[in-house]
Amino acid sequence: MGHYAPECKKGKTGKALISKGKDWADTSDSDEDVSYALMATVEDESETSENKVPLTTYTYDTDNISELRIYLKSIHVSYRDQTLENERIKSENLNLRERNKFLEEELVNMQQVQKERDDVVYVEQELLKKFRELEFDLEKERKVIKTWTNSGKDTHQVFQTDTVGLGYCEEDELRFKDKVKVKTQLKPMKFVPESSKQNSVLEKEAVKKESVKTCVKQVNVGLMTEKQFKYKLKEGIRESTLVLDSGCSGHMTGNKALLSDYEEKAGPKVSYGDGNIGCTMGYGNINLGSVIITNVALVPGLKHDLLSVSQICDRVTM
Repeated sequence: MGHYAPECKKGKTGKALISKGKDWADTSDSDEDVSYALMATVEDESETSENKVPLTTYTYDTDNISELRIYLKSIHVSYRDQTLENERIKSENLNLRERNKFLEEELVNMQQVQKERDDVVYVEQELLKKFRELEFDLEKERKVIKTWTNSGKDTHQVFQTDTVGLGYCEEDELRFKDKVKVKTQLKPMKFVPESSKQNSVLEKEAVKKESVKTCVKQVNVGLMTEKQFKYKLKEGIRESTLVLDSGCSGHMTGNKALLSDYEEKAGPKVSYGDGNIGCTMGYGNINLGSVIITNVALVPGLKHDLLSVSQICDRVTM
């Protein structure tokens, strides 16, 4: 039937099930396409049910996925916990290293302090040992002083038996006992007026010979009495620089200016109380005014002019 194209509504056809083809029935020269509607056949439910996948299979897989998710979540939590624990262990390890380093330094310091303590203890022991020795010496000196005060003896009587003093050494005492003391003499001097100093050499020699022949213990030869001699001797010693020493083995001095009639002659060595040793360089006489002390040894370096008490006591009873 004839119709106007605009008035003819376009039919609604689906795109998925539409197909086109040639209409060979028309003999006209113009070719027209013919649209075909494709129809789907519905099969019987009994036939399709055989190829249907059961739903239980999908349900089983879903459960496994849930379990895997839970498992992965637990692994993630465990990994996070292990990471935190590892960080904590690293921190504690660092703290332990620092602490060990500090302890090593403290150990070195402690060893140093212990060494210093041992040195101080050793010094203390040495000081205590020296202190005990000094206490022993002090007690010994106290006994000597007590003996002096209780004996009622004069000082010169104590000097006769005491052999401790400046320059004392037992070896020297035994070695030079017969050598030095025999040579030493104490001789009184005759008072000579000023006008008589112009006497001849013969008169001086006569006086000298008379003095030499005089025994020390028998000094009363018309010149002075023994009592006067003792007094003059003590007075001369008191006014001089001589120091009475009960320990030295002979008269000795370090001042050459005190000696008269000096003769250079090497003599024995002298041991001091502090352990030092001096050498005898010569001998001379010391003039005390009324008394001459002969054969006095010159020992350079000696700080005191020593007058041997024991040697005097061997010659005269003071």
